Amino acid sequence: MSIRSLVLAAAVVLSTSATAADHPFAFTAAYNWGQRVDQGNDVTYTRAGNIVGSWQWRFGDGRKGNTHFSAQTFYRSQPNLLVGTITFDMFELEGSAAGSDELYMTYEATGFDADTGSVSIVGRIIGGKGRYEGAGGRAEWVSINGFIERGEGVLVLPGTR
Repeated sequence: MSIRSLVLAAAVVLSTSATAADHPFAFTAAYNWGQRVDQGNDVTYTRAGNIVGSWQWRFGDGRKGNTHFSAQTFYRSQPNLLVGTITFDMFELEGSAAGSDELYMTYEATGFDADTGSVSIVGRIIGGKGRYEGAGGRAEWVSINGFIERGEGVLVLPGTR
């Protein structure tokens, strides 16, 4: 075998193993504000509080299931800003003991459409607990009035390469 063939074979192995831990997914979700604190005037409106909801995962390998989530969020108008963190109860998907598997994500709005009331959001997976410790990845979605019709992302789990 030539050196060129060995290099090409090594490149194929490395590129294949580099994506082995990637788990693409699509999702649908619905949520509602739980406790919140509203402040406002004619110029600037702010809201901070807890959002709770349900998230339906559909992974690229055919695996699917539902989890509940809670999010701590902050919204401000003028200029628009929406940021927060989400904790997913992944033990519901895994069938493990309550509280044993959780996934953590931060999120930030990247666009607001006043005509439709929609908000474009990007999330970054920042770890978790149990099976999801050290997880990474991203998600993108559009939220309209407490509903996410279509979202997609990639979950990267350590130790699965």
